[in-house]
Amino acid sequence: MDEFLRDLLVVLFILAILFVIYSIISYFRLKKTRKYFKQLQESLKKGDQVIFLGGVYGTIDRLTKTDAFIKISENNIIKVKRETISQKIK
Repeated sequence: MDEFLRDLLVVLFILAILFVIYSIISYFRLKKTRKYFKQLQESLKKGDQVIFLGGVYGTIDRLTKTDAFIKISENNIIKVKRETISQKIK
């Protein structure tokens, strides 16, 4: 019985260490992602070509503090939240 408890504690300790390592890695990845999107939002300007989270391509026609007006084709402009822009096309 003592061996079983000792083995169980060792397994639980290893799982706890793996969880802590995973949490640390996840934290730094999330921090990097937040930094990327903050820089992206600050760098947006009229005329930039962008891609939305859903995969739609367009060109920024106008920007407000919270919204972006995107020209997706001739005479078609849609209003979206700025946060839905996932990347700029260079």
